[in-house]
Amino acid sequence: MKLTGKLLPNQILIKLRIQNDTIANGKLWIDRVFAEMEHTDIIGDVIQLPDRMFIRDPDMNIIERPIELMVGDTVYMFYLAVQQALKQQRREHIVYNPEGRVIMDNGETYLIINFPNNVFMALRGEKVIPVNDYVLIEPSHKELSQIEEKAKKSGIAIPDSVISHWKDNTNWGIIRYAGQNLSQSDTGYSDEDLKPGKEVYIRKFADIPLEYELHRTFEPERKLCRVLRRDILYISE
Repeated sequence: MKLTGKLLPNQILIKLRIQNDTIANGKLWIDRVFAEMEHTDIIGDVIQLPDRMFIRDPDMNIIERPIELMVGDTVYMFYLAVQQALKQQRREHIVYNPEGRVIMDNGETYLIINFPNNVFMALRGEKVIPVNDYVLIEPSHKELSQIEEKAKKSGIAIPDSVISHWKDNTNWGIIRYAGQNLSQSDTGYSDEDLKPGKEVYIRKFADIPLEYELHRTFEPERKLCRVLRRDILYISE
């Protein structure tokens, strides 16, 4: 069948790319029951968009918002949104529950995903488009650099455990990609404020990887984190 129809506002239809079952060029199979956040497939291609999208202001009024996507875009999504759509059961193959949001067609898996807050980034050809008020940040590990500088001056060695801690827990990063500001508040940062190349200080634990290392497809040579604009607390000049 050809997928045709109409979506509710804020819903998008995507074709899921099943690719995280294996690593090492398909030589090792992964049991994705463990570390689901790292191994769930989160990449899909946009097949259909709704007629409109909206957000609610603090008074719960409906405000129309731009549709940031186009059919054909590749999107990166929140792993729980994918799991909820599939209605997966632990240690079993995917169960296509009628209460889920999955459509099967000619062996392909299509999902209906609620776009706001569940999609972080879109690729349109070579163009990178952070969506839903997200920016992509590369950790700069400024804290570790300061510790290393002090240790060098003091002539002491830094334990590996300290280095590992600050590599995994940093509040500083460099903006690499920033999308359109959709915030309805006039107290947030403007698009001019959040330009690629600026160093920012973010809330603790707000730096969630766009993809995890084993399955990194977008700019695999470096770690990029998805961060909401509201979680950026300071912009370094």
